[in-house]
Amino acid sequence: MSLRWAKVIVIASILAIPISYGVYADLSGENHFGQGLEHSLYRPVFWAVQFLAFSGLILSPCLKFQSERRQGLLMVLAVLAFLADEALSIMFIAVACFPD
Repeated sequence: MSLRWAKVIVIASILAIPISYGVYADLSGENHFGQGLEHSLYRPVFWAVQFLAFSGLILSPCLKFQSERRQGLLMVLAVLAFLADEALSIMFIAVACFPD
């Protein structure tokens, strides 16, 4: 049984986004999202995880040979999945933890 790298990358990318928001919220101060992390190393790490998750979602359809139409559709769906994952993570983690 061969490992399906495209699926592994998609699942890891989708899971990485809420996990990074959760860690960011946990490391933040009590008043607002990101408080106390202005000059820390985690802020660039957070944005690197977001970029890698986006890249993983966008490039995963390119790992196997398929028609251009199907590959384009999967890439559009990947962008929509990324945006939905970001929106849900912001809504349920960043805003729920810091309602102000």
